Amino acid sequence: LHALHDDIRALRQASPGSRIIYTSGNHEHRIDRALVSQMGELAGLTAVGDDEPLVSVPRLLALHLLDVEWHPYESDVWVGDKGRQPVRLTHGTKHGRAGQTVARYLSDVAMGGHSTVVGHTHSAEIAYQRLVGPDGERVVYAMSPGTIADIGGDIPAAIAPDRRTWTQGLGVTRWDEATGLAHGAVYPIHGGSCIVEGRRVSA
Repeated sequence: LHALHDDIRALRQASPGSRIIYTSGNHEHRIDRALVSQMGELAGLTAVGDDEPLVSVPRLLALHLLDVEWHPYESDVWVGDKGRQPVRLTHGTKHGRAGQTVARYLSDVAMGGHSTVVGHTHSAEIAYQRLVGPDGERVVYAMSPGTIADIGGDIPAAIAPDRRTWTQGLGVTRWDEATGLAHGAVYPIHGGSCIVEGRRVSA
């Protein structure tokens, strides 16, 4: 908890004016499930004058001190200012072999017509789909940016046989100022750095 808080604080310090969104994943959701099943009386209990439950991930991480938005597990968060193609952010629940996860999402994306960024799978992937409709054509995407977890072996799960495809990565979405259309890209991280639009970015 302290290490994650420090990492998020570093993001806030690096970009003090940015909107930072934390979407809960299945691991955070386990805390809520455990509270309900083991200590139901405590689940959702709030102190006088406080809106956040006493025991919750946002409270444990002190996200309010970092001005970070918290969104519950399996919720959708839409980003994109007025006039820009909306992009959906969600933790996601689907997974497959490396390169196949986003393909499973792409059919959902194509049906809804909106690009989607997911986590959960820890692999760096992106896939695109061209859509043609009454308003013309556009390209949507399904993106899994990858993980920023340690994959060198300090976290045992990262080297389990079915998880050796974990890839560190960074996902970027930019909007075309002229059309408002969203353009997504994934940049794999190698040795603590990656090349983003021709610029080297290091931790």
